[in-house]
Amino acid sequence: MEAASVLWEAITKPFEAGDGINPDYLLRELMMRMLQPNEKVDAYAEDIKLKVTKLLQAKGDFADWQQASLLLSNSVRVFPDLTREYANWLNSHDRKMLKLTTVLQRLRAAEHQRQQLESQAQPASRATAQVAHVTSEHQDKGRKRSKQQRKRNEGVQDKKARTNCGNCGGDGGSSAPRPPASC
Repeated sequence: MEAASVLWEAITKPFEAGDGINPDYLLRELMMRMLQPNEKVDAYAEDIKLKVTKLLQAKGDFADWQQASLLLSNSVRVFPDLTREYANWLNSHDRKMLKLTTVLQRLRAAEHQRQQLESQAQPASRATAQVAHVTSEHQDKGRKRSKQQRKRNEGVQDKKARTNCGNCGGDGGSSAPRPPASC
């Protein structure tokens, strides 16, 4: 009788309701999680850690070296040089030797370096903004000059309308007939 119950248990076990969490979906979600350009490394590492914890609770397995490898390989958009260096390191080392603490330290150092480069680039952009402001001030003055020039041109047209032609003696007004082509 006992053999029959063991057999029945073995047959029905795959069909029993579990906790509703499929480790395969958690693993896929974990693998697809990439470090975004404006995201902090610590926030990214914490999110990965939470996903790994969920996976472990759902009876999946995920070692520390796998988490470290995932952190490095999925940060390729933000730190391509570090990821390339990691790929070269894999050519001569076993990936299971990778330590999570070392990877987090390297990622934080790369993030700090990127922040320093961005802060050094900001003063240059401020100078560019100042130049643009100075240029726009001069453009306004240029427009004023063109208005003054237009006023001068209007005065010239009025003067031409009131004077007589030196060649033919005709009136320069708009109501007068056009002067001959020789004029």
